[in-house]
Amino acid sequence: MKKNLAIFLSSVLLVSTLTSCSSGSSSSSQTASGATSGTSSEPVNLTWIMANPGTVPTDNDAMEEKLNALSSDEIGVTVDILYMSSDEVQLSINAGDYYDIVFTCSWWNNYATQSNKGVFADITDKIQTVTPDLYSSIPELVWKGSKVNGKLYAVPVYKDTAGSLYWQFNKEVVVDELGLDYTKYNTFDSVEEVLEAYKTAYPDKYPINVSRFGIRALDNEFDILNSSLYIGLDYAAKDTTVVSVFDDQDYLDRLQLVHEWFNKGYINPDAPTLNDYPTELIVLNQQGYPGADAEWSDSYGFDIVSTKYYGPTLTTGSIRGAMNAVNAASNYVDESLKFMEFVNTNTTARDILAYGVEGTNFEYTSDKTQVNVLNSNYQPWIWAQASLYSMTPSAPTTAELIEELKEENDTAAAEANSQTIGFTFDITPVEAEVAACTTIFDKYMDELRTGSTDSTVEVPKMLAELESAGYRTIIAECQSQLDAYVAANS
Repeated sequence: MKKNLAIFLSSVLLVSTLTSCSSGSSSSSQTASGATSGTSSEPVNLTWIMANPGTVPTDNDAMEEKLNALSSDEIGVTVDILYMSSDEVQLSINAGDYYDIVFTCSWWNNYATQSNKGVFADITDKIQTVTPDLYSSIPELVWKGSKVNGKLYAVPVYKDTAGSLYWQFNKEVVVDELGLDYTKYNTFDSVEEVLEAYKTAYPDKYPINVSRFGIRALDNEFDILNSSLYIGLDYAAKDTTVVSVFDDQDYLDRLQLVHEWFNKGYINPDAPTLNDYPTELIVLNQQGYPGADAEWSDSYGFDIVSTKYYGPTLTTGSIRGAMNAVNAASNYVDESLKFMEFVNTNTTARDILAYGVEGTNFEYTSDKTQVNVLNSNYQPWIWAQASLYSMTPSAPTTAELIEELKEENDTAAAEANSQTIGFTFDITPVEAEVAACTTIFDKYMDELRTGSTDSTVEVPKMLAELESAGYRTIIAECQSQLDAYVAANS
């Protein structure tokens, strides 16, 4: 209750812009912000803002008690976890509310933007000296991809760092009821057979239920350099030419296919107006990895089966898919790093953070190689917390599947354009053009992503407006910066 009240108050008290200042380890004095300070006999207590999976897990307090008992003994640090939506964390940060660690990525609490604004602490020099075990647990290329302008501002979550996309299916409906072989839907458009079969069986329902953000990753064939501007590198071209995804015919074909699905009644008609994804899910898609079905099933509350239809590909964007940063104004930068090292490298701590309390929320198999989840009272975004490789896999995921994921990461890393890994587009020189083009995208994209408008009609109109607003100037600026980055890193 106290945490929920704190979240509410921080969400409405928009007081001032956060003044950022970098600091190292703290002293034991009481802070003006109200953060708990450490003494020689008391552990340092941190505040960690995690991404909100919908609601605060029922057993979060019990999990914290268990985790803090362990971390207090091991490293003298404890944690209070708050769950916030992307909008709530922006209000909290802008209001100057105190925190120590916060989740960040390209689409939630934007990593590059916040780093450039000085919101996050520069941990470049500390990561190897303060937390050497954490540093050695993550590949060098992943650390490189996590840097902004050569500096490190967050700890990447080492997981399915090379992105693969999966079609996900409600097993009870698609397999058991409709009798379809889900394993054969291994391309984007092949899933239409499932959509048609469901619509035939349930004419008044929709097999794809989405929000205004639409079907995920329609731009999967691009190394996206700026998601808000829809610009990136075409994988097929295998070069460093910056282009708009709207210049690619395959992308336009996918938009038109989604429009056809909308007209056939495969997509919920209110999709363009919804901020949150509906709960009735039959067919959906997202980034995943071998064995992710178990985690998805636990998260959704029903059995999920899936088939990969794209990937893996390793890019700066995929590396930054989940990260945790330290507040530049934190009194406990070193302790925050030590805590992240602890939950990223200690299996017992990682299992508690991921699954909750042993015997209440989960249990180990007799050979301790897997976890069985016992209930739905603790379901955070596991992928947003810490390394997947330090935790015990949730059945039916096995250690072999986790090893397969590692191999996918290694293969993708070997094939990646390492010249561009770590590049961050600085929009400062073209801020006016970016603001104008972002407004235009906001005008069109909800409908295009959900298929509610005809892309063959709307995309040309949108592009004409973008051209007038300086879209090509933005692309040219991005190209210039990328060329300079490649030259400096060759």
